[in-house]
Amino acid sequence: MAIVAGLFDSQADATEAMDRLLREHIPNLDTRVIDRGSSASSGDVNSVIPIIPNTSGGFSQSGIGAVPFGTGSDKVDWLDNLDEVEQAFYYEGLKEGASLALAEVNDEDAEKVRQLMRRFGARTYSKD
Repeated sequence: MAIVAGLFDSQADATEAMDRLLREHIPNLDTRVIDRGSSASSGDVNSVIPIIPNTSGGFSQSGIGAVPFGTGSDKVDWLDNLDEVEQAFYYEGLKEGASLALAEVNDEDAEKVRQLMRRFGARTYSKD
């Protein structure tokens, strides 16, 4: 399984992209959108960030609530599967106020998901 992540200017943009992604009927897809949230203190990536549910209801989620970002709670620990430089890119985006969309997909679908996120305006990390 692969983790594909993208930073969006707003939670609405991220949710719209994930809704579209869910309509693609990609096997074994699971998604999350993490918003900076008003309760997060400035510059602290370990602060509480609410999980924003996808409006289509097309994935399982244990419920709406706030979880510490970067812990094993729910699936926000997906960034742990990325290399340190890529993690830093996404943490920095969250600190700057972006919304982070995450998709867990089969390896063979990762590029398709990345391209769809980019079509909806996501900034994604590139090693190039």
